[in-house]
Amino acid sequence: MSFLARLQLSRGRLRSAFRVASVPFAIYFLGLLGIALFDLFAARSLSVSQAASWAYLKSSIFTAAGFCIFGLDQVLVRRPDAFRTLGPLVLIQIALIAIPVSWGIAARSHSSFSVWEMASLLFFTTALVAFSAMFRGAKQFAQGQLALNGWKFFFLLFGAGTFYLTGTISLYDSLLGSILVALLIGLAGERATRRTAAFYARSKPMPVREAYKEGSYFFLFSATLAFSVNGEQLVLGWLGDEHGAAALLAHFSVFTPMLIFLNGFLGYLVQPYMRDMKQLSVATAQRLFLLIVSGSLLLLILSLGVGSLAFTVLFDGKYALDPVLTGLVLGVGFLRSIYLFPSSLLGMRGSRGELTAFLGLQILGLIGFAFVIVLSQRWSPLGGAAVVLAASVLNWTLRAGGGSYLAFRMLRHQVAS
Repeated sequence: MSFLARLQLSRGRLRSAFRVASVPFAIYFLGLLGIALFDLFAARSLSVSQAASWAYLKSSIFTAAGFCIFGLDQVLVRRPDAFRTLGPLVLIQIALIAIPVSWGIAARSHSSFSVWEMASLLFFTTALVAFSAMFRGAKQFAQGQLALNGWKFFFLLFGAGTFYLTGTISLYDSLLGSILVALLIGLAGERATRRTAAFYARSKPMPVREAYKEGSYFFLFSATLAFSVNGEQLVLGWLGDEHGAAALLAHFSVFTPMLIFLNGFLGYLVQPYMRDMKQLSVATAQRLFLLIVSGSLLLLILSLGVGSLAFTVLFDGKYALDPVLTGLVLGVGFLRSIYLFPSSLLGMRGSRGELTAFLGLQILGLIGFAFVIVLSQRWSPLGGAAVVLAASVLNWTLRAGGGSYLAFRMLRHQVAS
């Protein structure tokens, strides 16, 4: 009996699931394609300094958005009705946090962005995260994907198109324009908005104090995850290693898109359904875990073959194909895909104690990451980018491996009780 049959999914339910997923899948694919192609464009067509500047800027914005939302995105996924009372407060909160955070980014950034330019980018990017979480929790996946990832494809069109037409590029104008377009289009979906509004009307409003109490707890998860995903380029930017940052961007741009695609899209769909599933047996979870591992291994092998060829064709003469960087980049991508399992299961079904243990593992991973970086400043046989990636592999091993152990332990405890 097949895995899907064992999960007792009828063909009608599969067709329904496909209809639900097809439009957000297309939007997600275009967003991933847009940011991946822009990374390729930056590594191939821009100077080493400009490519490093883009890598630092992208990582900074994605990381800082996790601070500005303060964990409320997870609250909105669990309770999308909370946006009815939290909406204005969330926008004010984002603005207040974005200004000091932007000052820190602009002070270290290689770009010429001012604090206010960084703050405006952070404000609108984090607002998109909030809107996406709201729609995602209400299972309006197309609207949510348009808010979260639609701007990335527009950014490719604006940024790369401007460069090829004029020979110059304004990252700020291209980023801000694409984010605003995605925000306007996402909010213009009248039919989805009406359905969502009806959903809110049937829901009991969530008290603001309760929402912020829950959000402050998830903030640590969001902050550690954001830094783990983007920390390599942030550290290289802080260390001033432009060549290492540009080389790392080139390797990530060809070796990880398929793994990132699996990780992001399945996680986007799985969490809300994991939340609503009444019962989940250990055997079913084991099959799901093996499916994720086997799919990730297959994509890793494909990524190695396709990425090696693409790297030689695209970057021959500008960057050297580094086997150490390649192995570490693929290792990070694989572990990030495995992390999908414990993050979805514990995030949607874990108790406060289980989530605390999971958070402790993630903090421990970041401590290990920092320890390796500090140690490497005194002695390391590897280059800066390789050391940062090795530290990242250690971090993700604790997150994915330890988290999976906690997830299975939680399920066994729930079944026993």
